[in-house]
Amino acid sequence: MATGGAILASSYEGAARNRAFALMGTMAGVGIAVGPTPSGMLISATGWRGSLVVFTVVGLLIMSGATRIRESRAATARADWPGSILFVTALTLFMFALLEAPALGWSHGAVVATAVGGLVALAVFAAGQRRSTAPVLDPALIANRGFLGWSLATLTTSVGFLGVLVFLPTSPSTRIGSSPVRRLMTSGPR
Repeated sequence: MATGGAILASSYEGAARNRAFALMGTMAGVGIAVGPTPSGMLISATGWRGSLVVFTVVGLLIMSGATRIRESRAATARADWPGSILFVTALTLFMFALLEAPALGWSHGAVVATAVGGLVALAVFAAGQRRSTAPVLDPALIANRGFLGWSLATLTTSVGFLGVLVFLPTSPSTRIGSSPVRRLMTSGPR
């Protein structure tokens, strides 16, 4: 969503940009809501290995279409390696804490230590971005209402209902014994 938004913002202006963003959001929503059903049918028809081949072909078609996108480059190549490393470290620590907390308990030492480590890495990252000449996330972007709105809309979508839209359609099919989903959930891929 982030790169798609950036590509649309640089490729379109005015009302065309609004239509492009609306179409992107609509297609994302439709894909999330409808996607599990055709995916299950594809697995039924071709097996999980065959479905990977189909998705590979679709991905290659998308990549070939991406060659038509106008390229944009900065005048000079810049990278904020310390900022990148700190951001990845913060996310890694947060994800470890979130994934291990249900098994270990939210008050387990390893969970608390990694969550605190993630907060510290995020705070150091934020402070470093204010001083960086080529920040990973320019603090001025946070003040941009359009960027902040796009980011919050994506976050709301992901946190609010993405999981429900992915798992809700598959839940009834597993209860009634739909073969592809049932086989994958009970025996895993072969």
